[in-house]
Amino acid sequence: MNIICFLEKIIVSVFIFLLFLLVIFSNESFAEEEVSVTTFGATGTAEIDETDFIQKAINFQSARGGGTVHIPKGIYLIDAIKSIVLRDNINLEFEKGAILQAIPNNEESYEIIRIHNVKNVGILGSAELVGERGKHTGTTGEWGFGVSIKGSNNIMIENIKISDCWGDGIYIGSTSRQKYSKNIKILNPILNNNRRQGISIISAINLYIYNAVITNTNGTPPQSGLDIEPNYNTDQVKNINIINLATKNNIGYGLIIGLGKLKGSPEPVSIYIDKIGNIKDRYAVKGTEGLNGNIKFGGYYYLTDKEIVSKPIVKEITNNATQVKGKASTGLTISARTVGKIIGTAKVNGAGEFAVPIVKQKAGTQIEIFASDKFGNKSTSVISQVKVAKYSDFTSSHWAYLEVNFLSDKKILTGIPDGRFLPEKNATRAEAAKMLAVALNLQTPKANTIYKDVSSSHWARDYIVAASKSGLFNGYPDGSFKPEQVLTRAEMSKLLVKAYNLVGESSTGFSDVSNSWAKSHILTLVKNGITTGFPDDTFKPNIATTRAQFSAFLARSMDMKFREN
Repeated sequence: MNIICFLEKIIVSVFIFLLFLLVIFSNESFAEEEVSVTTFGATGTAEIDETDFIQKAINFQSARGGGTVHIPKGIYLIDAIKSIVLRDNINLEFEKGAILQAIPNNEESYEIIRIHNVKNVGILGSAELVGERGKHTGTTGEWGFGVSIKGSNNIMIENIKISDCWGDGIYIGSTSRQKYSKNIKILNPILNNNRRQGISIISAINLYIYNAVITNTNGTPPQSGLDIEPNYNTDQVKNINIINLATKNNIGYGLIIGLGKLKGSPEPVSIYIDKIGNIKDRYAVKGTEGLNGNIKFGGYYYLTDKEIVSKPIVKEITNNATQVKGKASTGLTISARTVGKIIGTAKVNGAGEFAVPIVKQKAGTQIEIFASDKFGNKSTSVISQVKVAKYSDFTSSHWAYLEVNFLSDKKILTGIPDGRFLPEKNATRAEAAKMLAVALNLQTPKANTIYKDVSSSHWARDYIVAASKSGLFNGYPDGSFKPEQVLTRAEMSKLLVKAYNLVGESSTGFSDVSNSWAKSHILTLVKNGITTGFPDDTFKPNIATTRAQFSAFLARSMDMKFREN
């Protein structure tokens, strides 16, 4: 008996569970079904108020968890004060030729379709909404909307046409329940002859509008095609994407972004407008002061919290310079400005270098240098103060300027008595001995000369003796040093390798050093980033070294920052 009762309980439990599943699946199946507004009394004859009939169809589907409400071809007169009110999980599907026509009224505000505090809804197919501005019986107000979206999530609108509204074609904003609308996609909307705006975006997150065409907005300000303009600093404007917008004949702007009311908001702004070519009216971005985030408009950043264009690296500028030189990203434009006036511009070449021509500036003048891209985005400015040139014939635009200045600051270079540097003059063995002795801080006690052609009165005697005793120079078999003989590039290579104990040899060299006695020294310089040779892939080991070249090679040997990467 107990076994029979136990089995009966199991059978009853299984039956109840199966009945529960049947109810769930029946509701889900029904929710996917489509109902037509004509089933609920709508006629589409443009003769009677159809608002209640359409609303009954929506409510019917809503009671079953949601579904599609089909609106066949026809003209449906709508009481926009009551509105067609969408519920959660409802899609309105419009047959081509289906029109919702607002009945004339005298109210300051209305919505033909109201999407407030709901989620997962769509206006699909080929909807057309026609306002009543031509027959509006009132004179005040500006809030008669075609579609009003407030405090709602997950909205899809496609192929909609909205015209002749007392206010905006589409309005997107907040409610007291939710301070934004979120996850909205609007495809191919056409908005024409609306009185205040084509589309107003007040508070939205993750909004995408594709291929909007907005024309002839007129009647009451702002009278713009698309207006992104929060009302309060509690509103949000995040991830707003306007793709392929086209505007024409709007009295105000084709596109206006006015963010002044967000002042004090901690929330970042994010707006992306892909291009401006089809915006035939004016456009503007205002009120970005004090805000964080990014506004990219046709490639130009009106607001950004990231570096879009890297600032240039600028060489020192002297009062005898006729160029501002430095490095920046290829293709950028470099501008130099003083006292608000541009004094020169130049393009960055393929090697990432620039030379902006300028007239000579007085020492102490501050020059502002900045980079800009093809969209007009600008880098942070570099402020360079014009310095007094160390040498009258050597400007900051010279390729070896930084290295020569480095050596001058360390008193390794002193120039010649008349204030010149003579960068292209050939360096002599005596000059090389002096520079190396000072650079290496070699002891230079007064000593007798060890070479027959270096007299006790020779200006470089002590340096030559010190450099020789340290093993850098050996002199010639005849006992001479030849102090005024030019230093070849091959000799320079050997000197620097010995002086700074450079090691290693590059596996790649130059086309003209294979038979040079200094081949290993030259390849060691290459390995250590001290030389890259000439543009024709030669080193020219047997030609004389200029004063500028020796200075540059010595500075690179002394300090890694001057070496080639």
